[in-house]
Amino acid sequence: MSLFPIFTYATTLSYLYSDITPISCNQKGEVLCKTRFAGNMSGGGYAYDFVRYGFCVLAEDSVYYFKGVTLGMVDDHADQKYSFWDDIYSKPPSIDQLNTIVSEVLKNEFEFSELNAEIFKVDTLMKKDAFEKKHGVNLNEKRQKALFNALSKKNSCAEKIQVDYDFGNIILLYNYEFLADDEEDKAGCFVSYYFNDCESWGGWCFDLYGVSGVLFKEK
Repeated sequence: MSLFPIFTYATTLSYLYSDITPISCNQKGEVLCKTRFAGNMSGGGYAYDFVRYGFCVLAEDSVYYFKGVTLGMVDDHADQKYSFWDDIYSKPPSIDQLNTIVSEVLKNEFEFSELNAEIFKVDTLMKKDAFEKKHGVNLNEKRQKALFNALSKKNSCAEKIQVDYDFGNIILLYNYEFLADDEEDKAGCFVSYYFNDCESWGGWCFDLYGVSGVLFKEK
């Protein structure tokens, strides 16, 4: 994701990233994506408390998650296993790899045959009211869905919206908040995750976050 360089600001702050990267869209309008879920709860520099790679399918009004590889605590710069899997995640798949994902990961529950997601890439930062007018939605009321059943919180949206992909009835947004040069930068809405390890902080113990949110429009 284009926001990964913000890790350079996270030497003492805790952070959470929940990323969805589309790779294929079929004729039904369903979208196959790679996923990456990673975080640090203690502000331990470039270390991660957890990293989870997987796949999901965006269909109808749901995010169908398919588990992949889970890593325990890793160091961003020194862990070879992390470097190996993150390199795989960052590279676009081949047609052969797509076919393997469909048959072995999705178990043919969904059909995908083209690597065509880049056609739908937008990568645009726009004003919230302009986005709402264009798509006929109220972002403070219409909740986004994210990995592991997380939802955006009502009335939590910033004035800027980062639009990553537009598939028509399915729009992928990137909701983030981080610090740059001692100034706060944010876009999108707050996506609510709850972590038992952070119970004393109300279930949330992250200073910085970036979360891919899926907006399912009414057909």
